[in-house]
Amino acid sequence: MRGMGRYGTGMTERLRSRARRLGALCAATVLLASAAHGQDISPRAERLPQHRGGIGVMQQGLYVCELPDPRAPSRGVVQQGTSFRITSASRYISDQGTGTYLRRGNTVVLSSGPRAGESYRIISDGFVRKVEDGAPGRLRCVRRAR
Repeated sequence: MRGMGRYGTGMTERLRSRARRLGALCAATVLLASAAHGQDISPRAERLPQHRGGIGVMQQGLYVCELPDPRAPSRGVVQQGTSFRITSASRYISDQGTGTYLRRGNTVVLSSGPRAGESYRIISDGFVRKVEDGAPGRLRCVRRAR
């Protein structure tokens, strides 16, 4: 039994050593493949999405989306099929179906479901604007009910 323990320890150490070498080889392969495709692999490379900030939630309720009325910009004209309801800390429902969202800082991204990829900028509590070409656009969504 005593000899078996030493033999087992030596085998374990060799397996660990091989696992470390294999892990280093895999990491190097991933980095080299990324560099070959033109990605910046330096330690300073931006690794986070452009929308920074802490993860948070939106106020629950119905967000009615509208465009400014051309005759009176302070009033809105409701746009069919654009409104949505925040139902929990990470879920939404719209006319198109249900999905999840992610809030980071003042940016909300519908991350799954039929409207996946839509992005909104939080202007104030209960008021968001749809992001168009990287900036808040004309479509505004106002929380009307819980």
